[in-house]
Amino acid sequence: MKGLLFCALFFLYQIGNSQNLIQNGSFEEYYYCPEIIGDFSPKYWYSPTNNTPDYFNSCSTDNTCSVPINFYGFQYPQDGNAYAGAVTSFPSDIFFTNRDYITNILKSALKTDTIYCLGFYINTPERDSTGVLYDNIGIYFSADSFTYEIYDTLPYIAQLETPDGIFYTDTINWIKVEFQYKALGGEKYMTIGNFKSNANTDTISFGNSKINYYYYDNFSLIECSPPPPPKDIKIPNVFTPNLDGANEVFKIENLPENSGITIYSRWGNIVYSNANYGNNWDGEMNSDGVYYYVLMLPSGESKHGTVTIIRNGE
Repeated sequence: MKGLLFCALFFLYQIGNSQNLIQNGSFEEYYYCPEIIGDFSPKYWYSPTNNTPDYFNSCSTDNTCSVPINFYGFQYPQDGNAYAGAVTSFPSDIFFTNRDYITNILKSALKTDTIYCLGFYINTPERDSTGVLYDNIGIYFSADSFTYEIYDTLPYIAQLETPDGIFYTDTINWIKVEFQYKALGGEKYMTIGNFKSNANTDTISFGNSKINYYYYDNFSLIECSPPPPPKDIKIPNVFTPNLDGANEVFKIENLPENSGITIYSRWGNIVYSNANYGNNWDGEMNSDGVYYYVLMLPSGESKHGTVTIIRNGE
């Protein structure tokens, strides 16, 4: 029964914590339908710099920002009717560094020391792409929002980066990118883009242009760390408050916080009660003998049994 209970609790934990914290991860919701390339209007997303990432949606009647045909190529969404697009870098022989970034406002702040699973899909469009090393794509989590009046690289170090040495040149298929992230706690914003300088951005050329560009779709961020296995609660059946410094109180091992306890005498009278028991009942006002306890755990489960006070003798 205990094993079945743990399995049921684990299942409920997974369901309760599988909520996608990315708002509008597939870019389906929008403030207005894009009318031209450079319109970036999906809900809960924004550009943190002066650059203009792109929003492609089948609702648009303009071929530069529609789906599946648009300015950068021909591509159906990985999910739904829309996706986003962004420049990851310009070539080093251009006099300025150009970056697009897109930022999502998460549904809730991340929890300290909790591991989250991040996944999203990328595709290299047919036009204006050279194919780039995966280490050009970074993810930066922050507790606060930020905006910069720049067109250049953001002054942050991404906590997550796609692996070194993997080139991606597929213009047909969507490829899933996955990470695990251990949160510091309080992160409420997620920004994706290339956080590296041109000198540290590796590329290979296979197209007509040197601009590195990606389509993005179907982001998800869920809590993926399993709950710690429950520790067995160990309740003694005797304690000896005889002032010898050992076993002086009724101490319950692995007692969860906010556990309540009530102690009864053999005649059914309450001799001790505490709604948040701190392992401190010493039986000082009670004589030697057998007592009955009822322990109420935060989960609603109750445990009951007897405990004996012995001050003298065995």
